[in-house]
Amino acid sequence: MIFKYIASLVTMLLIEHIESYNKQFLFLLPPVKNNLIANSIFTRIIYSPPMISFNGLYLSVPFFESVQSSTLQKLHEIENDILSVYTCSSSKKKNLHIKQLIMYKVSNITDTVVLKISGIWESETAFGLAYKLIL
Repeated sequence: MIFKYIASLVTMLLIEHIESYNKQFLFLLPPVKNNLIANSIFTRIIYSPPMISFNGLYLSVPFFESVQSSTLQKLHEIENDILSVYTCSSSKKKNLHIKQLIMYKVSNITDTVVLKISGIWESETAFGLAYKLIL
C-alpha cells in the first residue's frame, strides 16, 4: 500500500499541470521517418523546465462534472503554441484535434486525465500533434 502511494506521488510530480505549461521550455528534435503514417516524418518534442527534461509533454488536465470551456480553450492554445513552433510549408493544413477528442470522450472523463504529447507528425498535405489521452 505504501509503495502504491509513493508511486502515485512520484507520478504526480512528473506531470505538468495544464496551467503551468510554458512554451519557452519546448524543444524539437530533428525529424525522422514516421513509422505510423506512410510518406511522413515525425519530430519528437522535448519539454525541459529547469532541473529536468521530459521525452514528450505530459499535461495534467482537470475535469469536473462537465468539460469546462476554459480547459478546452487552454488545450487549444497549447496545441496552437506547439504547432506554431514547428516550421513547415505554409500550404500544409494544420490539424487541431485535441479539443474534439476531449469533447468526444467527455462521457468517460470523471476527474483528471493525462494528455501525453509525444511529437509532431507531418505528411505531404498536413501536420499535427501526436498525442495520447490517458484516462
